[in-house]
Amino acid sequence: MIFDKFRRHFDSNRMAMYLFAGYSALATAAIFYLSASLATVKTTVRIIPFGADKSMVIAQRSANGNYYKFWGMDFALALGNLTPYNAKFVEKQILPYVKASQYQEVKSAIESEAASELSDNVVTTFTPHSLVWQPQSGTVFVTGQMNEVSPNGRYTGGYMKTYQMQMRIVNGLPVISGIQLYPGKPHTLSWMKLHTQGSQ
Repeated sequence: MIFDKFRRHFDSNRMAMYLFAGYSALATAAIFYLSASLATVKTTVRIIPFGADKSMVIAQRSANGNYYKFWGMDFALALGNLTPYNAKFVEKQILPYVKASQYQEVKSAIESEAASELSDNVVTTFTPHSLVWQPQSGTVFVTGQMNEVSPNGRYTGGYMKTYQMQMRIVNGLPVISGIQLYPGKPHTLSWMKLHTQGSQ
């Protein structure tokens, strides 16, 4: 009789363990499924930065033109107002957003520009006046006035230049795959078409 009670008690415990194991397996599977679902949710955020009159729409792998323009302006201002004294700061601001394959090239260009300004005893200032986002090529163009100023504040020269940056969005942030700086107007697709036809 005692053995029968023990067996019934053991059987009930074993059943409880089976049920617990089953519930645990189901709960674990549910958690994994929920985690996977959350990881694949496409969230879109709309923000209006202070001082801006247009909203920016950002998703995990895409954004609207205003977002690209915002970052293009930020990068151009940092690069265009580079000095030998803020070069390290500019590197910290720019390089985290540069594609790995372009990282060393951009870093070397920043260091070279800083060294050139130091040897020429001038610094550059950049004042943008035009922003263009070209979605067909994923390119931002920032055009403005580039001036050279001596350490005592004397103006030594100025010209119009354009920063051309290829960008894409990864996890809601821009990744720069190329930066070009050249004199004159932005080399948009329409500009290239016009000048290609003119050369024929």
